[in-house]
Amino acid sequence: MTQAGNTEVSSVDDDSAAAFDESLVLAIRRVVAAGFTLSPSPEAALEAASQRAAAHRRALENLSPREREVYRLIGQGRNTKQIAVALAIGAKTVEYHRQNVREKLGLRSGADVTRHATTYHLLGAFSLPLRAAG
Repeated sequence: MTQAGNTEVSSVDDDSAAAFDESLVLAIRRVVAAGFTLSPSPEAALEAASQRAAAHRRALENLSPREREVYRLIGQGRNTKQIAVALAIGAKTVEYHRQNVREKLGLRSGADVTRHATTYHLLGAFSLPLRAAG
């Protein structure tokens, strides 16, 4: 359970992160109240999940507005050509932004970017602003 949970928790952001964290806290409290244990320390697991979610939020905040747009469209299942058309930019520019996303999020490959963005999209966590404020 812990390994699968790590992937899902690291793919949550903003309002969805808060809702997920609250749901996780409530679920752990119910399990503990019923006398069951998930691990030697549910509190430690909860703290680790919270730290991963916060780290992920910080990493996403480091993306430029255009990188966020590319990341969001990758999450919707669009390929490089479709993203280029949607954003009125060249395919090489899309690849450049995809590479920056990969590096900024600490992912190993383009496939990891796709998997990460898709998971993030499926969790309904795209609430990042696409344009810089001000």
